[in-house]
Amino acid sequence: MDGLPTAWYLATCLIPAGAIKTDPDNVKQLGSHSVLTIIKEPTDALLTSWFQHQVHELRFTQPQQGATDETWKGNGEAYRETNFATGLPGDIIVLQKNNCSDVHLISPNTYTFGTNHSARFTLAEAGGVTLGDEKGGTAEEWPLAVGKVNELGTGIYAICYATMSSGGESQGDFKQLGKTIEILPAPDTTPSLSAPRSVILGQDIVVSWASNIGLQHETSGVDSWLGLFNKDSCLGTHDCYIAYQFISARESSGTVIFSQSDYKISGEYEVRYFKGSTRNGQGVVCRGQPEVPAETYVTCQLEAAATSETVAVAGQEVDQTEDLGIRPGLEAVFGNGNRRVHHTRMT
Repeated sequence: MDGLPTAWYLATCLIPAGAIKTDPDNVKQLGSHSVLTIIKEPTDALLTSWFQHQVHELRFTQPQQGATDETWKGNGEAYRETNFATGLPGDIIVLQKNNCSDVHLISPNTYTFGTNHSARFTLAEAGGVTLGDEKGGTAEEWPLAVGKVNELGTGIYAICYATMSSGGESQGDFKQLGKTIEILPAPDTTPSLSAPRSVILGQDIVVSWASNIGLQHETSGVDSWLGLFNKDSCLGTHDCYIAYQFISARESSGTVIFSQSDYKISGEYEVRYFKGSTRNGQGVVCRGQPEVPAETYVTCQLEAAATSETVAVAGQEVDQTEDLGIRPGLEAVFGNGNRRVHHTRMT
């Protein structure tokens, strides 16, 4: 409620037997730097609806009270002053359908794919990169990969939360939060590309693009781009493009031109579309290795949203170009045969 604190700090105090209870001098705090912090559910900044395989970040940083914890040293021992309360690095999360029953039993040794819950993962520090970054517990690339969150099926998942200090070793350490995570089927908003089947060396490759195939309204994202590749090259990483161009943002369609200075020689090429709105921007997605239950290795690589048909760049010999004889019209060859003009027959 408005006006109420978002956290309470509770100390353990002792009054010795036989002491006068009304005398403040007889009250001793046990562990002068050990305080029990009670926080509200840290879900005010949490986005709760995601498309399958596209969960970017789970933030448990709001509401918060106080300033960032500071480390102090005194009497030869280090401790952290408790003056910051929200979700914290080290707090433990499991996402499970329906409820939080038995989530304390989930471990790397017991986790299997295709179940109704994530693996167990811990929050990391948010921010910390630039001045003014919001701190607190959050799950980005590494925690999400450890938890296999982007390998979960569609559905509604309870958020099972245990603080780092509890250890998450028993059922009582976990609390089912009031909010849930919804994982929706991936949208049918695949972009499309249209490119010529063949051009003569020296001609431009004119590529038309559309941000979606018409099933939903989605315009092109900021920093979306088209890359020109040798056919079937680096399909796993998409990092060997020979030319690229950014496309106009917030548009439904457009045209990009690659010239001979881009492709340089004859051969077979293709164009790939990379969305600027991917989890890590400009077509890059960081995720854990799939189907690895016990250990996780996070890799970041480009992922193409669409690929054009093959574009054959022919040499300047006329017999290497597309057979125009199958098209109605008149054909003329000039000079030494390295230029062809096709006129449509008028009827």
